[in-house]
Amino acid sequence: MHPAMTHELARIKQAELLQYAATDRLARTATGNRPRSIDAVTLGSRLHRTLLRLGHALRGAPAGAGA
Repeated sequence: MHPAMTHELARIKQAELLQYAATDRLARTATGNRPRSIDAVTLGSRLHRTLLRLGHALRGAPAGAGA
């Protein structure tokens, strides 16, 4: 490939990365200014399911169970 073509492709890629970074920065500032609420029902449900799975994993399942 000709060096001028390689340079042009690198320049285009760099411009794309800079545009992506600017968009990402804008998105972060837009969401960072507002307070985030925690949905306690969803959090509790997920925590409960995780603890149940952890309990089953720690106890171990008998051979052939769940097949």
